[in-house]
Amino acid sequence: MQRLISDPNCRLNWNSTQTGVWTGNLTFSCVSARSRCLKQQDIAFTFFQQETSVSGFYQCSSKDHPCVAHQYGGRIVRVESAPRGLLIKVKMNDGASCRFGTVAQERGEMRGVCICNEVGGKPERGWWQVRRAY
Repeated sequence: MQRLISDPNCRLNWNSTQTGVWTGNLTFSCVSARSRCLKQQDIAFTFFQQETSVSGFYQCSSKDHPCVAHQYGGRIVRVESAPRGLLIKVKMNDGASCRFGTVAQERGEMRGVCICNEVGGKPERGWWQVRRAY
């Protein structure tokens, strides 16, 4: 994989049509018998490209589905490109982190799997999909 965001001298393998706002949802599966299964939340990624680096932020909107505890927002700290997708690492405002991996990108849509690590908690696994809003 090619590192895109951490090294400002790195040449991008990033399609400029991917910059902008992407909205969709994130669904978590069950993590214990007491948890509510299939927790869903509305999410958005905003990607900025400045010369040879990509940055941005992540946000959870509670308009249709409530946000899981650490999922309210954060910044995109790393984007890596692979031949068939992207790996997006987000550092949440409370110190938690999530990794979003795409398994498909086509015609203004991205979808894939994610792993979110709460501070001092167990990882949560889920899947996500977003569409380009603008």
